[in-house]
Amino acid sequence: MSSPAFTYRQLGPNNDPVWSSYLSGAAAVAQAILTRLLLFEGEWWESTTDGTPWFQQILGTGLPPAQISLLIQNRILTTPYVTGITNLAFDAVRSFALSASVQTAFGPTTVTYSYPTPQAQGLP
Repeated sequence: MSSPAFTYRQLGPNNDPVWSSYLSGAAAVAQAILTRLLLFEGEWWESTTDGTPWFQQILGTGLPPAQISLLIQNRILTTPYVTGITNLAFDAVRSFALSASVQTAFGPTTVTYSYPTPQAQGLP
């Protein structure tokens, strides 16, 4: 049985696409997770219900941290080739930061975001 193939366009330091650079495997899944987390709900014209509900349900809403964590976990788990989350830390009170250790069909990867600079393991 062959392993799945997944490629994703790499994003540069300002989250702009790098047109000549693609990622594959776990690094591609990490980039896909980060892209999905950074997409605001209602931002994409083709599907206004897609996106992370940062303003609708997370930031400034007083939602308990456990429920915020569940919203973020769901967003990560519905990313293609994600098979599980082994660790998730999120802080929207003192700073805006997120760190997730994720299992993928290609192996483990880590995604971190600290405003304003995102980082994903294996990405420049």
